[in-house]
Amino acid sequence: MLEARRVAASFSAATAPRSFSWTRRDDGNATIARWVADHGQPENVRDASKDPRFLSSDATNVLCHPVEDGTVIAVLQFFNKPGGFTERDDHVADMLASHCALVLLDE
Repeated sequence: MLEARRVAASFSAATAPRSFSWTRRDDGNATIARWVADHGQPENVRDASKDPRFLSSDATNVLCHPVEDGTVIAVLQFFNKPGGFTERDDHVADMLASHCALVLLDE
């Protein structure tokens, strides 16, 4: 969850036709996920190579959604959809983020 904002973050994914992974220290610099967490707004980046907030050279596009329960508690990121992410993808990600909030907050 986002209370510990300055911790190591890692990501790995299997995406057709290739996979990639990265690990970095969250030093408070602006990233797409940080922007989404700070603003509580989803972000659909159609060309990640032109967005200075994205640090990996392996992504072509990014869909990022906040997971919320009054405040942002996590961020979901999706990468490299052939042809880019659509409005429908944005809607599905929003529903998935709602379900993730339920799981994360289930005591």
